[in-house]
Amino acid sequence: MSITKTLLDDIYTQAKQADLCASKYEFSEKIAGRSKRWLSTVTSQNVQPSALSLITISTNLNRYALETRKRFTIQTAKKIASTINQELITRICERSDEVQMR
Repeated sequence: MSITKTLLDDIYTQAKQADLCASKYEFSEKIAGRSKRWLSTVTSQNVQPSALSLITISTNLNRYALETRKRFTIQTAKKIASTINQELITRICERSDEVQMR
């Protein structure tokens, strides 16, 4: 799976549909805690976001969702957090396998 083209796009789309952000610029600054062009840059250059970036996205989405007190928004944020956690676990397992092969 190309994380940048699929996972990040899916996260952005879901966050936008849940009214957690209005644009890629807002997602980049408010949700990812990065510069306003971060999401566009990461996806266009096809690079993986760091684990810290994914954790920041998950944390901020959950925080902003809870502030809305809207069930759909909170459920969407939890679903995104679960997806991010699975990605992080996959990365850890892959790294562990690489270390064992050495």
